[in-house]
Amino acid sequence: MAIIKWQARTEEEKSIVKLRKAQVQAEFRKNHGSFHRLIKSRWGRKNEDISDKIVEEIDTHEREYDEYIVTGEKSVSETDETNINVELNTSTTKGGTIDWGHITIILKKHEHSTEHFHCYGKWIELKKRLSCGHAVDCLANKLYLSELEHWDEVVKRIISIILMMASENIAFRGSSDRIFTKNNGKFLKIVELFSKFDPVLEKHVKRVENPKKPHYLGKKIQREIILLIAKATKDNILEMVKNTTYITVTVDSTPDASHKEQMSIVLRYVHITKSTERNNASVEVKESLLKFINILDSTRAMMTEEILTFLTQNGLSISNLRGQGYDNGAKMRGKINDVQAHITNINPRAFFIACVSHSINLVVVDAVKEAIEIINIFSTIQTIYNFCSRSPKRWHNFISMCCNLTMKSLSDTRWKSNFNAVSALKSGLKGI
Repeated sequence: MAIIKWQARTEEEKSIVKLRKAQVQAEFRKNHGSFHRLIKSRWGRKNEDISDKIVEEIDTHEREYDEYIVTGEKSVSETDETNINVELNTSTTKGGTIDWGHITIILKKHEHSTEHFHCYGKWIELKKRLSCGHAVDCLANKLYLSELEHWDEVVKRIISIILMMASENIAFRGSSDRIFTKNNGKFLKIVELFSKFDPVLEKHVKRVENPKKPHYLGKKIQREIILLIAKATKDNILEMVKNTTYITVTVDSTPDASHKEQMSIVLRYVHITKSTERNNASVEVKESLLKFINILDSTRAMMTEEILTFLTQNGLSISNLRGQGYDNGAKMRGKINDVQAHITNINPRAFFIACVSHSINLVVVDAVKEAIEIINIFSTIQTIYNFCSRSPKRWHNFISMCCNLTMKSLSDTRWKSNFNAVSALKSGLKGI
């Protein structure tokens, strides 16, 4: 229901308008009752559109209000646009409405209101501006997309450089972590080199000359990217391993340069690559090094526990283990209380296979120590190598007389190195 409010100028006029409104409302309720019951009594609950009849009823009662609301000799009506402000008592433009009994009337009034047409026009204008790219935030959005594309290209190049250096086992850092400084490491030097030819890195390097700005070239970012690449590589290998079901574990340990016992774990598995073109598959036996483990106590029980923990952490069941590959060390190969015995007790199908290369090397080394002639030959070869290598002058004369032949030193654990030393001596025997 609409109420026409008159813009009263004095307090006396306001009190008169308030009194007249109260009289109108009381007389209207006396004659018709509530507006909802009036509509229901006249049209019932028929499934017909009564919106036009409701609007007509509203207009009729608005005219009745105009006839009653008077101040003095002047009648207040809709014709006086300068002094009358027409508003709905349940305005949808200032906080909505809760009058669900008259929601049809309220929505009808709102759809034909000035505020609705004004807001709708603004929305259409904004929609056109957004579609044409002429909105207020269009420039900011373009700058955001340009910055996003720039960093995407920069990170791609940084990851590619780190991946190449890590795969080739190249040292990253130097004594300085700032770009365009001396001794700042091979990683930053490669970035400086690429910036001379690549426009993306050239722009990036110019922008990050200030060390306080983000640049993704620091040591923490390098380490984080290496760890992410390692994790992705490891996850890919483990996925292939789980698809093949059955595996063999190969373990070996040795002290490194920092005097720490490092145990390496290698998985051997069958990788099947299916081809969709010819409906055939290629089968390949692969070996993947997955982890180095620092061993504080290299006992049989500790090494067995490390192997079982590694399999559990990576979601690999020991029941799928079909082979164990170790060297011929006393802690590994024993059938009673060594590593292979502990694992065989858990899974009898995990057969122990000794390292054939290590076994052959041990056989050859022990056999050579029993032959006097062979001992004399190797002793002579080592003596010649020591005599020539201790003096740069003798080494230069030896190379010039033996047609650039390089002597090789012997090794107690690698029979291949002994073979290379004998082959070099045989080739340059005349010059020697």
